[in-house]
Amino acid sequence: MFIVFGAGKFRQPCERAGVVSPLRPPSTEVFVDLIGALEVVGGLMLAAGLWVRLVALLLAGDMVGAIVVSGIGRGELVSLTLAPVLLLAMLYLVLDGGR
Repeated sequence: MFIVFGAGKFRQPCERAGVVSPLRPPSTEVFVDLIGALEVVGGLMLAAGLWVRLVALLLAGDMVGAIVVSGIGRGELVSLTLAPVLLLAMLYLVLDGGR
């Protein structure tokens, strides 16, 4: 899921930029690119079993941001349903280490 949604941020950066603009990052496009890179690279690293706890912690933070900004702030269904599930999965990996 992280790879798919992360890649989508590169395909539709203008649409996704509107999601983070309430945060007022210095460069919205760069911010969206960084989030997309985190999701794609993080998803690949989880799939490969590399640095699972660290990557899961970073992606958990990403999901908190998605829930707050896109879910609560904009009412996006995916951010109110899938993001909490992914957050719980990432917290499990942080605690368990992917064993």
